[in-house]
Amino acid sequence: MKWLEKIRQNDFLLIAAVYFSAFFLMPLNPGAFWDDWSFINIPFSVANREFQTNGNIWFGYFIRLITIGRDYLVSARIVIFILYFVSVWFVYQILKSLKFLEKNEILILAVLFAVFPVNSMRINVIPCSGYALSHACFWTGFYLYSRSIQNNSIISRCLSPLLFLISFSTNSFLFFFAVFIFYIIIQKNLLRQRPQIWLKTACRHIDYAVIVMVFWVIKMRFLQPALWNKGAYNDIYLSKILGSPVNIPYAFYKSFFQVLDLSLSGVSFFMALAFALFIAAILGNRLIIEKKNSLLPGIAFGIIILTAGLFPYLAVGKIPQNYDALSRHQLLVPLGAAVLLYYSTRLAADLFFLTRGTQSFIISMLISLCIFSNINYYRGYLHEYFKQLSISMQITGNKTIQNNVSFLIDDYTTDLNVQRRGWRFYEYCGILKKVFGDDRRFCGIFEDYNFLLQNRVLYRDKLPLLNCGSFDFTPPSHIITIKQGSYHLAEWDFIRLPYLYLCKPVYYRTSLENLLAISVEPLNF
Repeated sequence: MKWLEKIRQNDFLLIAAVYFSAFFLMPLNPGAFWDDWSFINIPFSVANREFQTNGNIWFGYFIRLITIGRDYLVSARIVIFILYFVSVWFVYQILKSLKFLEKNEILILAVLFAVFPVNSMRINVIPCSGYALSHACFWTGFYLYSRSIQNNSIISRCLSPLLFLISFSTNSFLFFFAVFIFYIIIQKNLLRQRPQIWLKTACRHIDYAVIVMVFWVIKMRFLQPALWNKGAYNDIYLSKILGSPVNIPYAFYKSFFQVLDLSLSGVSFFMALAFALFIAAILGNRLIIEKKNSLLPGIAFGIIILTAGLFPYLAVGKIPQNYDALSRHQLLVPLGAAVLLYYSTRLAADLFFLTRGTQSFIISMLISLCIFSNINYYRGYLHEYFKQLSISMQITGNKTIQNNVSFLIDDYTTDLNVQRRGWRFYEYCGILKKVFGDDRRFCGIFEDYNFLLQNRVLYRDKLPLLNCGSFDFTPPSHIITIKQGSYHLAEWDFIRLPYLYLCKPVYYRTSLENLLAISVEPLNF
């Protein structure tokens, strides 16, 4: 079939289709998660000050630019969706510039980079949209350099360091820049060259060294965390740096091996198998590698790149892992993980003397598992959004909540949250603020109330971001209990409920109202 062969040879279409199938639920979600709640109905001056105090002076302006229209969280997530695809496409182009890679290898590596199921918190607009822009700028700058080598483009060569400079706003890219240096060494074949050639190459790339130094000076002078963020954001200590190598094996486990384990255990095997067969049928011979190149260097490169992606977070005491807000620390994991996974799979297949057809099916199965893992994550976020709606529907008009200001929360429905994560108090406060139109209420556990009480002076200007800006620190008087209602979310409700919303709004509202059982009772001390 000629049309199928045309599709197989169109790498842009193949990569876009796989990327869309993995992440299509993400930009469609209008819900607020984690720090998104801190910027709903907040004056820009207040929100922007938060970014300035944590050293990201332009993040606020970018977020204001992309949060437009009535469904501004959706518009922002569409931008994030596009930015990550830009990164995927330029990584594909960078891989094409490496002459030792076969055409089919490049496609497979790009696809695995696109869908490796980490960084699920990319759905979060605040602050992860800034990370998405830094991500796109880094890989675009990287691509422009590779392009300038191929066609001697002066414009590409000049724009490349500027884009790198912007990407450094997410500080982890400053260390991950080592991957770019590694690329230059490979492309220039410097490992086999005399010291004079190394020096000559360094002089030709002096502008890249300059941008690193310029950014470091700017960061030390103007981009230091302040106020309540001082000491909380990415402070580098010698003890943390020295301890980083010890934590690398654990970080590998959390961001590579555990991710694969969760992909195998958290996905319907038969659905993944069926989709793997579909992928194998569509891609056909694009999954077959003809060249018998050495696989051990590929595994070594994967380990090096993955270490480069993990180390900047380990150096500031953070362990990247795909749970809740911690998944944002996996921003730099996908490339190293993709390279390591691909070459390890091929090596294992060769050791067991598997045929090329069997190897191709295993690769298609890995792609399928990654796709379904991502779908599961973002289906979970949709279910969490339905929970938010159910709470809002049930507390609207509740006189007890309306006439009081301080509440403890007892939530028995964390199974409706993504990965059973616990909500922060400002997420509950955000729902109360959205329903009742003011921020004079507190809702959380007692430890949250006690923390705010003890830090009321330091956090005075931050309370509006915590959705309790007018709270007077009245001790909790009531407890809100949230339990499972008579309606239970099913696996396919991420499709069914939007359908009901469009076609049968009465059934939609009834389903959500019955999702939870909420009670408000006075506290008895």
